[in-house]
Amino acid sequence: MRRRGWTAFGLGVVILTAGGASAADAGKLVPKVTDVAVFKDGHALVMAKGRASLAEGWCETTEVPVPVLGTFWAFAGRDEARVDFVSAVLEDKDGHRPCRDVREVLQANGGRRVRIVEHLGQGELVTHEGVLVDMPASDAVPEQEIKASGSVTPCHLSSRLAAPMGGAKDHGRDRPLPSYVLLKTDGGTHLIDPQRIQGICFPNESPIVQTSERQQVRTIRLRVLERGRPLAGGCDVGFVYLQRGIRWIPSYRIELLGEGRARVGLQASVVNDLIDLVDADLRLVVGVPTFLFSDQRSPVGLSDRWPNLSECFAVARPDDHLRASRRGERVNLSNAVMSQVSGAAMGDVDAGQEMPFEGEGQLEDLFLYERPKVTLKKGGRAVIGLLDAEVAYEDVYTLDVPVEVKGLINVMHEIRLTNSSDKPWTTGPAMVLREGSILCQQMLKYTSRKNKVDLPITVATDVNAQRKEVETGREMNVRIGHRQYTRVSLHGTLTITNFKQRVVKVFVTRRVRGTASQASGGGKIEMEDLDAHNPLSKITWELRIEPGKTATLEYDWQCFQG
Repeated sequence: MRRRGWTAFGLGVVILTAGGASAADAGKLVPKVTDVAVFKDGHALVMAKGRASLAEGWCETTEVPVPVLGTFWAFAGRDEARVDFVSAVLEDKDGHRPCRDVREVLQANGGRRVRIVEHLGQGELVTHEGVLVDMPASDAVPEQEIKASGSVTPCHLSSRLAAPMGGAKDHGRDRPLPSYVLLKTDGGTHLIDPQRIQGICFPNESPIVQTSERQQVRTIRLRVLERGRPLAGGCDVGFVYLQRGIRWIPSYRIELLGEGRARVGLQASVVNDLIDLVDADLRLVVGVPTFLFSDQRSPVGLSDRWPNLSECFAVARPDDHLRASRRGERVNLSNAVMSQVSGAAMGDVDAGQEMPFEGEGQLEDLFLYERPKVTLKKGGRAVIGLLDAEVAYEDVYTLDVPVEVKGLINVMHEIRLTNSSDKPWTTGPAMVLREGSILCQQMLKYTSRKNKVDLPITVATDVNAQRKEVETGREMNVRIGHRQYTRVSLHGTLTITNFKQRVVKVFVTRRVRGTASQASGGGKIEMEDLDAHNPLSKITWELRIEPGKTATLEYDWQCFQG
């Protein structure tokens, strides 16, 4: 967050059940969100502030967040003023809410004249006009059978009428409402079952559609000092906190223009399930810092649970990709975008295979895409354009042969993009087009400025590859330490044929379990896991193959069995 003429000081947070006497007449603070930094994993660093009329240094607000532990800090907008004390309290207050059903509307309009249309059965309707008898909430709902003469037929009152629609419970409702209506008319007082009411008309005035109730309200009180004394009068007061509830999802549109040029567009889909934003400065963060206590709530939030969020914030479990692969589904893309990753192109995930991604936050400093004066209500969604740049690219072909080979091997057509823009590219789904037709959708990895990234397009059907490997020798009873092994010598051959009408650049990688000893054609050998009897050897080649020509690559390695 940029400093906006305020200073945050250390403060104590005390959780109370009632405010102290000095805070009883605290001035009202209505904070407005002015700045928010949004991370791709759904966390947001929010600054909210407002003008408060301080009473003996105190102000209070009912706009209480549920922050991550250790991230709530309050501040005052004067150079020599500071917030030295914050209390979070739960208070019972009289409040109002909309009536949820007919019974509550009738209860709220006791003493008013009303016209009620009642259904008597078999299509017969009767209209009553009179004054609603004010019926206070009772300690018990009558369960006995009510029999009335005249306009009301005998009926059993359903016990479920004692609960509001939907079964919701209100903190302020101590006693259930009556499950009947009393209407005083010129002919007497009628007892009416609310289930039989077909229509209600208030002929003389508009009905009351709100009901009063006692509510538990979360309140934060803040005390502001200036030069050690309580500050009086007007002062800007606010707080900064980290809470989950806003995320952004990047997506790319890459159009291949020809002659080695491509246009890259980046836009952000913003999901706001946290708080209303009105003319707030929005910063979309590339990279995720470590939030060590992100799963723990600050006590200042006075909540035993996180606020409910939409499915856009669902975090996949570690074994979700295993279950999804069994159902033929894919979860890689969602996980990768949520956690900001950098890794290989998306491919089929075998059961038990490790996710081939590293944390993007470990590879980069934080970068901010800034958009001032954004208005987005809670529950809203927005798409914001962030980048439009023309960059260079080249066609490359890759052949990656893993240790365990299953079936045929294929050469992939990829494009190598150079990020010549002034902004890094974050991990996200990329749609690739040429002449208005879509070629693919793949995962674009994080790419820093002036760096290059390979984006897979499709299998290159006109660049064919074949593999052949044979055993060339076997030596028995080779002792390593206290055990005996068999040393096996192997020879492999890769052949790549270019059926295109132009030269192709091919990057080949072959991994084997064992010790690679030689590779033809200028192949480079790298060793990993050297402490093992069978280290991992990676052999790489970079080739240019003329049209109609075939390249042959040979390699030898040894491994131990036993």
